[in-house]
Amino acid sequence: MLQLANNVLMWVRLSAASFIEPCYSRDRACLLRSAQRAVAVVAGGVPALGMQPRRSSYETSLTLSCHVELVGDYSLGGKLLMLPIQGQGRYKIRLQEIQVTVTMQVGERVAGGERYWTVRSWQHNADATQRVLYQFQNLFQGNKDMSDAVHKFANENWHRIFQEVAPPIVKAIITQIVAEITKLFERVPIRQLALD
Repeated sequence: MLQLANNVLMWVRLSAASFIEPCYSRDRACLLRSAQRAVAVVAGGVPALGMQPRRSSYETSLTLSCHVELVGDYSLGGKLLMLPIQGQGRYKIRLQEIQVTVTMQVGERVAGGERYWTVRSWQHNADATQRVLYQFQNLFQGNKDMSDAVHKFANENWHRIFQEVAPPIVKAIITQIVAEITKLFERVPIRQLALD
C-alpha cells in the first residue's frame, strides 16, 4: 500500500509539478535552486493545479498640491506648542498650498474570471509649502488681547503649528480617500480602468 501511495505521489509530482526539483532536505543548494524555479513558475500560474497567474505588487504614488480652506466648529483646551489655549466657536484655516503624497502598494486578485486591483498597503506624507492662516472665534471667551496674542503666535509660527496639528487630520482624510479607491478597485475590473 505504501508503495502505491509513493507511486501516486511521484506521478502527481512528475505530471503536475514537474517544475519542482526533488531534493534531499539537507541539500541547501538544491532546495534554493528548486524554490527559485518554482516561484517563477507558480507566479505565471499552473492551470493543472488550479493556480492562477500572479502579478507581483507594484508601487504607485500620487502627489497633489492644492489650496485648502477648512471651516467649522472647534473646541480647544490645552497647549498649542508651549502656549495655553482654550475656547469654543467657529474656525477658519487657510492653507495657501499643501502638498500631499500618497504611496500605495497595489496588487491583483482574480474573481469571476476578471482581474481586480487591490490596495495592499499605503503611506503618506504632507507638508504646507506656503503660509497657513489660522482664525479662531471666541478664544478665551472673547478676550481680545489673549486671542490676538495666540493668533499672532500661530500665524507667525504657521509651519510649526501645521506640523504639530495636521498629521492626524491629514491621515484621517487620506484614509477616507484610500477607502473609496479600495471600493472602486473591488467593484471595477482592471480592464475597465487601464488600457494596458
